[in-house]
Formats: sequence, structure tokens, C-alpha cells
Amino acid sequence: MKSKALTGAFEVNHHLDHADHLLKGKIHGPECMITDGTTIYATLHDGNVVKINGEHVTHLAKFGKPCEFPIEEPICGRPLGIAFDTINPDNLIVVDAYYGLWDLNSKTGAKKQLLSPDQDFGVKVNFFNIIFKNFIIICSSLESTTSGCNEWSGSDKER
Repeated sequence: MKSKALTGAFEVNHHLDHADHLLKGKIHGPECMITDGTTIYATLHDGNVVKINGEHVTHLAKFGKPCEFPIEEPICGRPLGIAFDTINPDNLIVVDAYYGLWDLNSKTGAKKQLLSPDQDFGVKVNFFNIIFKNFIIICSSLESTTSGCNEWSGSDKER
């Protein structure tokens, strides 16, 4: 099968040839980032959640165990989504694919699990996916389609 030509917005260009590389060598594989205007919070491929102020990177949390290789992701954890907690402004809500949903204090790094992958959702949960408009996407399939995925809103649940 022949590849489609890259045209229009997908056309090869040189717009970023001379761009600055921010935090080069300091963070690897940012998955999701949010900002409060001065601080950036990021989830990383290695399972860490970090706080970024200028060039300074502070480790906040890791939900899995330490790992050496990316193939160990189910052990290391993989935080995929992050959002500001609407109840406590010092907290972040983080969803980790393998370790569930967490409430994370952005000042102290204290964390509390809100949802476990072992919890009964009516389907077997293989992984938590993303936070999207106050919904958590919970999937029973690793397919990249929406089949096997359900939305969950915890707005009626107590923390």
C-alpha cells in the first residue's frame, strides 16, 4: 500500500528548524502538560509526574515502581492525563494507565488513590486512559478505537 502524499498543513516545512529545545535532557517523553500560568505540570513516559518552573524541574510523584526500560511500563506506571482539582486548588488529578486515578498535592507530592484498576466498573479494566472534560476514559481493550472504552464521571462520588 502506497503512503499518501503530505500536503497542506501536513506538508514538510522548515518552520521549527531553528527553534530552541526547552528542557533538553531534563525531561523525557512528556505525555500531558497543564499550566497555571507560571508553573507547568507534566506526566512523563517513565511514570513520573513533574513540576516545571523555568529551567527547574521538580519530581512530584511516581505511582509505579522504579524501572530501567520502557518495556517495563506496566511496572513503572504511565501517567497519561492530568487536570487541576476543582475542589482543592493545590491538588492535581492524575490518571495512570496501570495504577488508576490519583489525587496529587502539587506542593508536597502527597498522593491518594481515588480509583483502582481493581475496582468493579462492570467491565474488566485493562487500563485507564485520559482525563477529558471531567470524564475519565476507562478501557477494557488496548485498541486505539473507542470500542472497549467507557466514560466515567466521579462528580457524584465522595473523595
